[in-house]
Amino acid sequence: MARRALIALALAGCIADPRAGLDDDPDAIVGADARVAPDARVDQPGDASPPADAEASPDAGSTNCAVDVAYFPTEGFERYEPVVAGGAVYGHRYGPERQLRAVRLDDDTPAGGPSDLLADADGRALLLLRPDGAGAMRLIYRADGGPDVPLGEAGFIGVQGLDDFQPRHLVREGAAAWVDADAIWAWWGDEPAPRWLGPAHGVAVGADLLAWIHPLDGQVHAAPRGQEERAIGPAEGTTAVVPTAAGVWWLSGGHVYLWPTGHPGPGRTLGDLARCEALDAEGDHALATCLADDDTMVAWRLTVDGAKEAVHRATRIVAPRAGAGGLAWASYDDPQAWCANATEGELWWWPAGEAAALRVSPVGSGCLCCGAYWPALQVDLGADVLAWSYGRGREAPAIGVARRRCE
Repeated sequence: MARRALIALALAGCIADPRAGLDDDPDAIVGADARVAPDARVDQPGDASPPADAEASPDAGSTNCAVDVAYFPTEGFERYEPVVAGGAVYGHRYGPERQLRAVRLDDDTPAGGPSDLLADADGRALLLLRPDGAGAMRLIYRADGGPDVPLGEAGFIGVQGLDDFQPRHLVREGAAAWVDADAIWAWWGDEPAPRWLGPAHGVAVGADLLAWIHPLDGQVHAAPRGQEERAIGPAEGTTAVVPTAAGVWWLSGGHVYLWPTGHPGPGRTLGDLARCEALDAEGDHALATCLADDDTMVAWRLTVDGAKEAVHRATRIVAPRAGAGGLAWASYDDPQAWCANATEGELWWWPAGEAAALRVSPVGSGCLCCGAYWPALQVDLGADVLAWSYGRGREAPAIGVARRRCE
């Protein structure tokens, strides 16, 4: 997962614009005046149809909630991938002097300094990229209400979401990890400086736990905080490695693996799933998208004890997300979605505590087989907020933001 995304930020002329050939929405509200768009589609739990094969989540409760959806047109944005930090949603927009910076969508407040980019966020912890005035970038950790913590030169640290559907897990409150020059650097909040940990293709940070793909042995490695690293299982053809409080989840050879934190042996396959393409996890559950025998796709909710639940079936499912706000994914009827055709699908959200998933909004797609650079769909979750790129489908591309209101 070592990314050359800082270079890609300068390649706007080579990136296929999702707005090409489409008219802007004259009724959409943007900037400091942004609220729920007057014609935004709003689905309430009582109106939403459960996805195919879905049953009530085992931990679902009874709520009286609604979901409000707002759209932010992409005009003025160099990139369209939103990042959720706490209750705020950020994007990268040009400032008054044409400097690219990460700002809150609703009021243009910068995430950090006036020219900072946002590499990743988790809860209220931010990992910022800050120009140093000499052509390099510095990596900065910032938590809600706390001071900036310089972590060193950023090198080729990427910005979230430029080249695949897999979410990044580079920062947690009091911790950060990244790959620079094909080696891991890690920082814990009580340490004076980051530590070099050796070669890696990618790294993710969880609750007192690091996990990465080692380039020499082709294995996933894990290092609980304060302990030696260990190889925990194969890493065949995947960058999806997600550490959580329960352990390390990953894909290898199309199978879902789990290594429980502190387990003395290697990780194990979870269930009998095969041909899985994407994975995200939070705590003791994960969401994986896998091909079925008939080549349709199924989104599976998995738990640490091996239970599995099919929550959605469609021709194509991408961008599975698991977070404090529940589960989310995008589905398409077109089998060539995200390859030969830029088409339209639906974004789904299963908020924590709800009995079924909600159809939140139309969602567009890029054309990754068309010879131009299309950013992959990015979906990010907070406790009561969901944000996504390619919002509103083909007719009025935008960044979409859904917020959950409960009485």
